[in-house]
Amino acid sequence: MKHIAAIALLFSLASSLSAIEVGGVLFVDLDAASYTTGDFSWTNNGTYGDFDVIGAPMSGLIESTPVVWFDGVQDAFIGADVAPDGLVGEEPTTTIEAWVFNPAVASEETIVAWGDRGGPDGSNMSFNYGTNSDFGAVGHWGDDYDVGWNGTPKAEQWHHMAYSFDGTTARVYLDGVLNNEKDMPDLETFDGSAIAIAAQWQKGGGSLDNGRRGSLAIGRLRVHDEPLSAEQITANYNEELSAFIGPPLPEPTELLARPIHRYNFNNPAGNASEETIVDLEGNASGEVVGEDAVMFTGTQLQLGGGTSDFAPYVDLPNGIISSLTDATIEGWVTIEAAENTPRIFSFGSSTAGELLEVGGEGTDQDVFAYSAARGENIDRQNISLKNLDPDSAGAEGDIGFQETLNTTVQAELNEEFHFALVYDSDGGAEGTPVILQYRNGELASTLDVTIALENLSDVNNFLGRSNDTSETNFAGLFNEFRIYDYALSQTELLGNIEAGPDVVNVGGRVAGDYNDNGVLDAGDLDLQSQQIGSNDANFDLTGDGSVDFADRLTWVKDLANTWIGDANLDGEFNSGDFVQVFGASLFETQRPATWDQGDWNGDGVFDSGDFVAAFTDGGYEKGARPAAAVPEPGTSMIALLAFVGFLFRGVRLAR
Repeated sequence: MKHIAAIALLFSLASSLSAIEVGGVLFVDLDAASYTTGDFSWTNNGTYGDFDVIGAPMSGLIESTPVVWFDGVQDAFIGADVAPDGLVGEEPTTTIEAWVFNPAVASEETIVAWGDRGGPDGSNMSFNYGTNSDFGAVGHWGDDYDVGWNGTPKAEQWHHMAYSFDGTTARVYLDGVLNNEKDMPDLETFDGSAIAIAAQWQKGGGSLDNGRRGSLAIGRLRVHDEPLSAEQITANYNEELSAFIGPPLPEPTELLARPIHRYNFNNPAGNASEETIVDLEGNASGEVVGEDAVMFTGTQLQLGGGTSDFAPYVDLPNGIISSLTDATIEGWVTIEAAENTPRIFSFGSSTAGELLEVGGEGTDQDVFAYSAARGENIDRQNISLKNLDPDSAGAEGDIGFQETLNTTVQAELNEEFHFALVYDSDGGAEGTPVILQYRNGELASTLDVTIALENLSDVNNFLGRSNDTSETNFAGLFNEFRIYDYALSQTELLGNIEAGPDVVNVGGRVAGDYNDNGVLDAGDLDLQSQQIGSNDANFDLTGDGSVDFADRLTWVKDLANTWIGDANLDGEFNSGDFVQVFGASLFETQRPATWDQGDWNGDGVFDSGDFVAAFTDGGYEKGARPAAAVPEPGTSMIALLAFVGFLFRGVRLAR
């Protein structure tokens, strides 16, 4: 084992020394290959000296790449001497480079630090891997000196992270590209503490802070005396990239259980005001509240946004979240505009009490909420869990706690994304509750919490509205929204994304059951009709790369074993189907029609083309479809054609 480690070290050192750009004196040059679990120190190839171990950092491999793992609680390394003069005092120029792998990103996780937390402003130096949009990248102490990542670096993959300060401007780079920058004159770093790895100093350098330690793996770490240029940082990234091999992406899996509530918003296109939003899985149907700018598109709900005194939203039943121990909130949404922190969902209560209509004045009390933006910035989000409501309304637990997290996840206007917030009651590092935020299947942030869902007085359960009435309502589209009573894994979420909205990705799913109610029915055909002309693989039954009438024939003939024209899906095409479809009075009106209203060819209307499709299939008055029917246009079909001709002529004469 020692021979293998030695060989790995030699190769690693050879690689790191091959063509690395250096800014002045290289104070710190650490390589994970030079540390083994149980060592008392980590050998530094820079000028600063070796680092003494704190706790029990673990050596290991990610694929073939050597790493040092930190537990985020006790593990760290500290230097024997205070940080060199070039890194402290007034306007201390420097460059920090680190190769880091983080399984789950918290608000502020320290990579390397010196200086002192606690002030005055500008006295700290911490380089971080965190979600916080204000200090997730750099903590110098003070709003004027902190820097966040412009989009949290993705979890579960290697990143080259770099920080430089040239005396005036601080810059952070991600994977060789400038990510963010900030001017900060008068920066003056405290000069009485050593360099620490995965931890920050507090109390004048007297002790390590326990709250912001890194729970991550470091492959290499360098601290230069002088700033590197953007070109030099990019060159170092490219030089070392091939040495950092991440684990393969997880494979999508099926759900362990169905959601307990699901809303697909597939109502007929038109005004959605005061319409019911049906719960397809449970008994918690909601209602659209508000009259201004709210529409069904046929597959989605579009909310126009605006202030809470008039803007529309969806109101779900009371108690929808407080009855759960674990939960996953999942959805597919599109942001069309953002102003003043609009909420995708807000479950809880307000100082204004239960809000049954637009308007009212109050702030949120008990709440589990997720914002589409912070202010107008859709690249920033807020996750809130609060227990502030003195009127428990049946809830339990102490009053007065609130736990929030500001995150940075890049988004685009008018571009649909998948999100999930997973509340896992014992999924934290110490078996405590944690909230995991996923965006498009990737873990974006984690928030350790203490408030249980049962503590919430959830009498205002809103989609598109906040329990804080000063915040504007959501402007955009809801494609699908789900609530589960367990914590979904990342692989289950990836499976859901692969399956798409309108599909519940559970094992044993019936082919063609697009609305996932366990049976083949007219609702499935109507969903299929909406996809004709697309290339959605979920509806492509023939496997030819497109959704067309051939897929409709496959559904009707092969899956349902019936005929085109069987409007009531009783297995036969006969006069009873005519009674049903003509009862809807949609023939040749060009108004939208469904399968059971005569749209048999899937073009969205009931006209003569549907009878042509039925005639071609040849099932009128043939009874149940045999396993392999060969249609022959006999007298029954001739009668059908005559009947259709009569109807068509009658419609024309009536015009």
